[in-house]
Amino acid sequence: MNKRTILFSLIGMFLIGAAVGAYLFMKPVTSIQDLKADKEISATSLFDEYMTSEEEANANFLGKVLEIDGLVREVREGEEGGLILVLETTDLIFGVICEFEVKPAAEDIPEAGDQVRIKGICNGLLMDVVLNKCMIIK
Repeated sequence: MNKRTILFSLIGMFLIGAAVGAYLFMKPVTSIQDLKADKEISATSLFDEYMTSEEEANANFLGKVLEIDGLVREVREGEEGGLILVLETTDLIFGVICEFEVKPAAEDIPEAGDQVRIKGICNGLLMDVVLNKCMIIK
């Protein structure tokens, strides 16, 4: 191969890589609302499964869309204007943290003690079980 062929091949590969990168960067993110739940479980059961065997629970839940129900223990402001709900579990200190990227309308925000049903993506155990990209299901 001569130098000219190698140069054109490298330029072609660079352009293809840049096009793929631009496509992936600009691709719209799928809303959690559009995703079907992989599993339905209560907050207490989810937490208990992680306490029993984190490895097995990760195999069953990590990265999956979960629909969970439970009692709200705490409501607080999240980073960048989002919302965080902590759901009750069998543990007095730790719970299931549900992180909302978009804060629900004021009338849709539950209070401590309310029963809720939430859909989110499981991030595993970080002292609490964490779900992100959550939304309240009515």
